[in-house]
Amino acid sequence: MLLYTEEQLESAYDIYRTHQARQDLSFMSLEHFRLFYEQLAEEVLTGGDIEESYGGLPVWNNNNAWFYFT
Repeated sequence: MLLYTEEQLESAYDIYRTHQARQDLSFMSLEHFRLFYEQLAEEVLTGGDIEESYGGLPVWNNNNAWFYFT
């Protein structure tokens, strides 16, 4: 089971939306993002090969969000 606050989810979602907007790309809804966030967090916690699964994107940052996009 994965526990996280709505604040953590919304912080990660804001980072994601900012990235998408800067690239002039559409973005998924918060509820779809929630599913992605939970899947990614589970893989991080279980030691999955995150970089291979997500195309080499970094998954940790220093702002208490689970991941960021470059």
